[in-house]
Amino acid sequence: MKKQSIWCNRNLHVSPYMGLCLTQKEFQTEYQSFVPAAKGVPRYPTGEGGAMTCELSKDDTRELLCIVAVSEEHTDDPVELVKTLTHEAVHVWQFYCDEICETNPSPEFMAYGISYLAAELIMKYNELTASRKKKRSRSL
Repeated sequence: MKKQSIWCNRNLHVSPYMGLCLTQKEFQTEYQSFVPAAKGVPRYPTGEGGAMTCELSKDDTRELLCIVAVSEEHTDDPVELVKTLTHEAVHVWQFYCDEICETNPSPEFMAYGISYLAAELIMKYNELTASRKKKRSRSL
């Protein structure tokens, strides 16, 4: 009988789960799915500063969860949208560093981490809006 190898997980760290919501209804649904006993939901962002990151940590599993909310009226200018999503990615990064007790991340670790998170948010934004455009064009 041949001896079988057991391979270990190659991840050195686990990033937070990160969700993106573009409407108040989506945000409320996602927030309450993670915090079912919550009496209230944080105020949804609107207007000029129409974005926020809501950080959650599940005590029983130590899972890190971040819900990024960007109001639809805040997404007209592509440059402003990328700036906003990158800004929110920094908040996700800060939450992650706090949770892993990383008080002094190296500049490269920080740059790669934030760029990865920002790219994920931008790609998910593109996926969300593309699927919504398809749904609208089908319904006409």
